[in-house]
Amino acid sequence: MPVRNIPRYGAGRKNLGKFASVKTGRVAWYESLLEKDFMYLLDYDRDVSYWHEQPLRIRFNHGGKVHRYTPDLEVHRAAQKQLIEIKPKHEVDSGEWTFYFERHRLSASKRAMNSWLSLTK
Repeated sequence: MPVRNIPRYGAGRKNLGKFASVKTGRVAWYESLLEKDFMYLLDYDRDVSYWHEQPLRIRFNHGGKVHRYTPDLEVHRAAQKQLIEIKPKHEVDSGEWTFYFERHRLSASKRAMNSWLSLTK
């Protein structure tokens, strides 16, 4: 069950949608076409036993303020669990998300999970 509600309407979001997962037996919301494509890959990956979107909220302090960050997916594989963030390559290359990715890695390691980032064109 997602920890963060994905805004269904407005807010300038163009690629919101629902994905009916055969593997999980539930409907998951996606916020980008990259997330949707990745959900298809997860459903067909034999090594994946379960996955869900918006799995947890990471809270951290920076610059005297409390920030919140929610990874896109949690994936359960035969040998490991992963927290996954999906961003287009140009957003990663811009450096805009570097700080959040570092918090993502730290949170994953505290939970004995692997952190993984999907880069696409």
